[in-house]
Formats: sequence, C-alpha cells, structure tokens
Amino acid sequence: MQHARPVAAGQPHRAALGPVRPIVLALIAVLGVGSCSRDRAPNLPDLPLTSVAALRPTWAVVAGSYLRLHREPRTDAQIVGHLRQAEVAEILAIEPGGRLGDGRTLAWYLLEHGALIGWAPADLVDPHGSHGRAQDAASRMRESL
Repeated sequence: MQHARPVAAGQPHRAALGPVRPIVLALIAVLGVGSCSRDRAPNLPDLPLTSVAALRPTWAVVAGSYLRLHREPRTDAQIVGHLRQAEVAEILAIEPGGRLGDGRTLAWYLLEHGALIGWAPADLVDPHGSHGRAQDAASRMRESL
C-alpha cells in the first residue's frame, strides 16, 4: 500500500498527478492553436440585399396632360418625343439650373420611358423615390381623371 508523502511546512500541497499534467497542458496548447485559425469564416447570418437609400428622386409621373421631352434642358431645344398624363418614367439626371424661354431658371429632369429619352421641366412631373411609389401615384392620378 502506498502512502502519501508528507508535506513539508511552507510548501503548497499538490496532488500527485505524475505524467498526466504535461499531457493535459500539451493537449490544451494544441487545441488552443487550432481554434485560432484565420482561415475560418466568421459566423455571419445571410441577409437579403437591400437597395441603397435614394438621396434624390429616381422616378417621375407626368403631372400634365401632355409632356414634351427636349433634346437639351431648354424649352427652345428640339422636341424628341411626348409623354401623356400618369405615365411613369425613370429620372436619369437632374439639371438644377436650366433656363426657360422667358429667362427664368428651372430644374430639369432627364427622363427615360422605354426607348424615349429627353429633358422635361421639373414643374411638369411629380418625382418619387421609388418605382413602386411612382406607380401608386400614377394609379391614383388615373382614377381621378
């Protein structure tokens, strides 16, 4: 029968683990290094893509009964086509300081409707931040006609 060694005064009492302690420490070291790998992808959730918030209107509804689209942002520029009331067009660009024929300045929108692209005075269209909102506004406008 084995007897425990007596502990001398002033020395801490340690259990006699023998060769087990170095094996446990080596195992912890190996597992710790393996868990710090940089190759592992972070655990991130898959989120749906969302559109960027529009800082300017991106869609327009024709507010008047008949809208002329011009080649340049000027009323005396060549007319390239027409849009009718409640039609929806995409706004490609905004010209903040276009000139009217009487000398006043007015913003102009470069609109695209199908294959038709041209400039329209901003006061003749109703701008919206999304296609859905423009479609809703156009539907309400058609109902009121």
